[in-house]
This record gives sequence, structure tokens and C-alpha cells, in this order.
Amino acid sequence: RVEWNKFGAIFYGGLARQVELTKERKADPPEESWVEFEYGNPGSFKEGLSTLPKAIEKELGEERIRLNWKLLSIEETDD
Repeated sequence: RVEWNKFGAIFYGGLARQVELTKERKADPPEESWVEFEYGNPGSFKEGLSTLPKAIEKELGEERIRLNWKLLSIEETDD
């Protein structure tokens, strides 16, 4: 049995990916009009936070995605 994350493989894999991303950004930098990237900041959308749910609704259809609804409760069922 191999232990999960043996020898810190997840850590080193993540570190290697960050190095790759840095190289990619330097080779093909984003447009100057983009907001400056900050580590730890999840980012922003030019059209606001509603951009993502609107895009999901467009992809999946209005019958599957409900926007502008207010959730009043959540109940567990036996299904």
C-alpha cells in the first residue's frame, strides 16, 4: 500500500505547476486592461460576480438553472 502524498508528492506537484504557470504568464502575458493578479485573491469578473451563474444558465438552459431565487430552507429526504 502506498501512503497518500508519500514524500510530499502533492506539494512538489503543485510547486512544479506554479513554476509552469509563471513561465506561461511571462511568455504570454494578459492584456494590460486586466486587473492585476494577486495571490490569495480568487479573482474578479468584468461584468460582476453574476457572470459565472449566467454563463452556466446559458450552457445548461433556463429549465435547469434558476437565477434570482431566494432559498428559504433545505430539507434532507430519504431518496
